[in-house]
Formats: sequence, structure tokens, C-alpha cells
Amino acid sequence: MGLDEDRAAVVRREHVDGGDPTCRLSRLCPECGLLPDGEPPAVCPRCGADMPADDGGAP
Repeated sequence: MGLDEDRAAVVRREHVDGGDPTCRLSRLCPECGLLPDGEPPAVCPRCGADMPADDGGAP
């Protein structure tokens, strides 16, 4: 395998094996843009703003 083929294989594997969920926009702090780890808190740990309610991914 050449270098370009190796890179292509890695890109394909990363695309298939996972990555971030499609949209995390609902988890961002509306004031400072923080994306908290784990379960979203009620208030932003960075700026203290109220975080959006977790609607379970409903549209």
C-alpha cells in the first residue's frame, strides 16, 4: 500500500468507526458556547448561564 492508500484507509475507518454525534448544538451553553462533558448541567460551569433543558434529542 502506498502512502495515499494508507491515508484513505484511515479516513474510511474513522468515518465508519464513529465520531461525534450528528448534532450537539442543543448541549452548548447559549452564552459562551461551552460543550460540557457528560450530562449537561443546569447552569454553565464556565459563565453561570442557564443551560438548555435536555429534551432527549426531540426535534
